Amino acid sequence: MKELREVVIVDGCRTAVGNMGGALKPLHALDLAACVLKGTLDRTGLDPKEVDEVILGQCRQTSDEPNIARVAALKVGIPAEVPAYTVMRQCASGMTAVQNGAMEIMTGQSDVVLAGGTESMSNAVFYVRDARWGVGTGNVEFVDALTEGQFQSQPPETYGR
Repeated sequence: MKELREVVIVDGCRTAVGNMGGALKPLHALDLAACVLKGTLDRTGLDPKEVDEVILGQCRQTSDEPNIARVAALKVGIPAEVPAYTVMRQCASGMTAVQNGAMEIMTGQSDVVLAGGTESMSNAVFYVRDARWGVGTGNVEFVDALTEGQFQSQPPETYGR
């Protein structure tokens, strides 16, 4: 069996931690992801062409950027030929992205991976069920993705409602 390669974290970067509806409210998850990727490239002096893979975690994905890692990578000048994917878990998506990046390097599939996570709870969407084919008469309920998804992702028998 081939020996696993050593993984070295060269740089770490993060945005400020904001409050729901606070100063970072105008910034969507894509803006935050692009800021961190660009900051990492700038500080390390890494040429975007040297990146082998981009992996980002995000729990509150929307149809605006269903693969936010790909969109953020392209936004900061990483070539279209570089693969990118998004990890979606209810919790620890960013940590899983870093683990996946480490495994890519350990197994020799990649040399340089940008990995982390992004989220903007202030910009989580509201949605309307059954609206695609018209809602007819009556009221329409807007569902908050922040509260609805919490209950559906965890067993109520274990965590309650």
